[in-house]
Amino acid sequence: MLSLQKLVILIGITALGWLVGSLLNYLADILPAEPRRWSAVCPQCQTARRWSDYFLFKRCGTCGAKRSLRTWITQIGSIAAVLVLWIYPPDRFGFWMILPCMLYFSLVAVIDIEHHLILHVVSMAGAVIVIPIGLIWNGLVSTLIGGVAGAVIMFLLYYLGELFRRWISRARHEEVVEEALGFGDVTLSAVLGLLLGWPKITFAIITAILLAGLASSLYLLTMLARKKYLPFTAIPYGPFLLIGAVVLIYLA
Repeated sequence: MLSLQKLVILIGITALGWLVGSLLNYLADILPAEPRRWSAVCPQCQTARRWSDYFLFKRCGTCGAKRSLRTWITQIGSIAAVLVLWIYPPDRFGFWMILPCMLYFSLVAVIDIEHHLILHVVSMAGAVIVIPIGLIWNGLVSTLIGGVAGAVIMFLLYYLGELFRRWISRARHEEVVEEALGFGDVTLSAVLGLLLGWPKITFAIITAILLAGLASSLYLLTMLARKKYLPFTAIPYGPFLLIGAVVLIYLA
């Protein structure tokens, strides 16, 4: 049986996970909005939502609209992730040091999956969060080289993808809008480079490329089998970069 102390800790960590999920849902609603504003609105009736609506997971008070599937997945996933992070924190970092970093990772993943965007304002906040961790882990030189290397490597891949998109557009005599990579992937790689340092950022990018290739192949086969394949369908790349970083945080 759980002791009273462990039960209190479990309840506290679960409540923290709920708070983290509420914050993620709030930020994922307001940051991609144009024009950006601090108050979130109901997507159905555009009524402003209060912070308490997120924490209490309330429906819209005006039209009664339910919370979206993304908010449920984010809320429940945050509780599970915080519990796992509390039980199995990375060896070199404590729970409280790595928690803001994982919050940043989660926000990038949620927005990229939903909107195919990696926002520069989020990347700038991420750099502020990860630089102290990178300096403790890697030292000044490795941290700075890692940031530059992450940006340069991903920029070269981004540029090659842009050249390929233009070539395909000319060959098909029609504009291909979808990009293989977005510039947000470049800024994300720079932030991850500041965290992981040199040369670990290269392993994170290689891991991301392999995982993205595997996911793209599975998606292609699935869509072909269902006869719903559309060429040049964009797949968010950010989550694969983040997975590569998490692997190194735990194993490197």
